Amino acid sequence: MKTHRRPIVLTPLYWVVFFLCFVACGKEPSENHSSDSQEDTSTSTFSIGYNRRVYFAPGNLATHGRDFVFNPWDYGGYFGWGTGDKPGNNSMDNSQYPSFFDWGDYLNNAEEGWRTLKKSEWEYLLLYRKDAAFKQGTATVCRVHGMVLLPDRWQVPEGMVFSPGCISWEDNVFTREQWERMEGEGAVFLPAADYEWDSNPPHPGASGLYWTATPKGDKEAYYVYFYDGRVYASVVNQCCFRLSVRLVRDAN
Repeated sequence: MKTHRRPIVLTPLYWVVFFLCFVACGKEPSENHSSDSQEDTSTSTFSIGYNRRVYFAPGNLATHGRDFVFNPWDYGGYFGWGTGDKPGNNSMDNSQYPSFFDWGDYLNNAEEGWRTLKKSEWEYLLLYRKDAAFKQGTATVCRVHGMVLLPDRWQVPEGMVFSPGCISWEDNVFTREQWERMEGEGAVFLPAADYEWDSNPPHPGASGLYWTATPKGDKEAYYVYFYDGRVYASVVNQCCFRLSVRLVRDAN
C-alpha cells in the first residue's frame, strides 16, 4: 500500500526562530562574548582573580604618602594600615585606625584608579593564577633585596635568566641596565623594606611587608610577607605597625 507523507508546514513561529538563529550565527566572535573574557594581550598585567587583571604602580608609595618613589628599588615610606587620608599617623593606639582609607584616593598629580590589593587578590596573584610559582622569586636589584613578580604573559629578555622561587636574595641579581630590560617585559620589583613599629627602626633588606586592604577585626589587618626563603600571601598584624604600600590599577 502506498504511503502518503504529510507535507511539512512551516508556521510563522518557525520562521521567527529560524531568522533569529541565522542572525546569531552570523555575528562576529567579539559580539558573542563579553569583553572581560577576551584574551589578555598586554605584557604587563597580573591576574588577581578570574578574568580580573591589574597594572602595578612603578614603585612603592613615597615617604610622604602622596606620590611614588623615583626608582622601583627605592624603599619608600612606612604607613599604618589604611592611612591614606593621614599618611603621617604614627599612633601606637590601634583604635586610631578604625577604617581603611586607600592611599590611591589621595595621590598628588596621579591618574585616578590607583588602589590597594585585597587579601584575596594577593592570594590569587601569588598562589592561584596560572604558573604562579614560576612567576615570582627573590632577587637583588641594584644591590637592594626584594621580590620579583612576573606578568601573566612573560618573555625572558634575550641573553638573561630568571630563577623562580624564594630560596635566597642571590637567586637573581640584576644591575640597573639588566633590570630595565626585565621591567621592559613587564616585571615588577617589590623592595624588602622591612617595617617600623614604635621606636624600633626598620632593617631594610631583611624582609618585605606590604599592606592589603583587608581588615581582620577592628585592630588588625592582613599583609603580604616575604624574606629569603619564603613568601606568605596573607599574614595578620596590628594596624599600628607601619609597612610598605604598593598600589595597582585595574586593567579591565
